[in-house]
Amino acid sequence: MALNLQLTGASILKDADLRMESLFIKDGQIVEAGDGRQVDLTGFMVLPGIVDIHGDGFEKHLAPRRGAMKDVDQGLIAAEAEIASNGITTATLAQFYSCEGGMRGPEFAEKVFAAKALIEDRVATDLRTQLRFEIGLLDHYNAVQEMIDRYAIRYVVLNDHLPHD
Repeated sequence: MALNLQLTGASILKDADLRMESLFIKDGQIVEAGDGRQVDLTGFMVLPGIVDIHGDGFEKHLAPRRGAMKDVDQGLIAAEAEIASNGITTATLAQFYSCEGGMRGPEFAEKVFAAKALIEDRVATDLRTQLRFEIGLLDHYNAVQEMIDRYAIRYVVLNDHLPHD
């Protein structure tokens, strides 16, 4: 479904200035001119969305208290609602894959990425996944590569939390 709008009456942040002008959206993209449905935003400001590239804050929605694991997909929906309500339009969900187990273990990483795949068509925020892989897990390299391929993970962090002299 194409999103075609003309936003009127709002102060629009454009080129580092707030301007009183219309903003046109055609097929979900900002364009110079258009004729979509008019939306009067008098008294409001239209600002660019925030991009969160770090992504630690979503975990509390998956387990609101220690040991109280919610349905992961529903937890992600709750996290996305909070993300969106704070003006974040693109968010990174940083998930660990380590020997620590629990919410940082391989099994939970699989659950998070599978749940994200289930909900991505139902949320407005551009949710991106980051895999934080503990490099000392030598026996897991093939499984991690398969996970990266299966869930199209484009952001991988190689962690090294082993003691070094």
